[in-house]
Amino acid sequence: MAPAPHPAPHPTGTRATLVQAAAELMVEVGFDAMTTAALAKRAGLAEGTLYRHFSGKEAITEAVFEEAWRSNLQEIEAALPPLDQPEARLREFLPVAMGVLMRDPVRSQVCNQCHMHWIQQKRLAELPPGPRDFVALLEGTLRNAQAAGVARDDFDPFFVANFLFHAGGDLFERFVAPPMECCTPRYTPEAFQQAWNDFLNPRLFHDDRASR
Repeated sequence: MAPAPHPAPHPTGTRATLVQAAAELMVEVGFDAMTTAALAKRAGLAEGTLYRHFSGKEAITEAVFEEAWRSNLQEIEAALPPLDQPEARLREFLPVAMGVLMRDPVRSQVCNQCHMHWIQQKRLAELPPGPRDFVALLEGTLRNAQAAGVARDDFDPFFVANFLFHAGGDLFERFVAPPMECCTPRYTPEAFQQAWNDFLNPRLFHDDRASR
């Protein structure tokens, strides 16, 4: 049986209420169909109140994206081995991150909606703090592993971290995460992990191949 999603935290304040209402609507109707009128109604507020806190739908989407990834980041950081264990941290990063995303299907769908919107808007260099902090966490993990000699030294951690977030995130949502109406899973989490390990350091992760 799949783990139950985390219960939504009780919002505090008008801004938090609007962000939570926007997340719920994104899951139900999608970003394109979400209107500020429907959002205000869901939040139990006048539409004019919304514009006292956000400039419009784009600003609310950014806040939703940031909040969802802040929650992801807190759970990922709490589950990762510490920096003074670079090999363990490197090995565990992807399974931990995937586990966090798969544990909460609602948050996963919110992240996917926002992620796809950012790609469509060609705003990949303008990520809000939540996802930007996740990319920085991955980049730091990769640099730490390189410095300790437990990852290949012929790649740029900044590039790889950003690529995994933007391209790998799309692949995860489409082929690994719990299925949504638009798609059918084709890859297993184990296959995704294998590709990650092969890229980072085939020798370290697959020493047993040499003896076969």
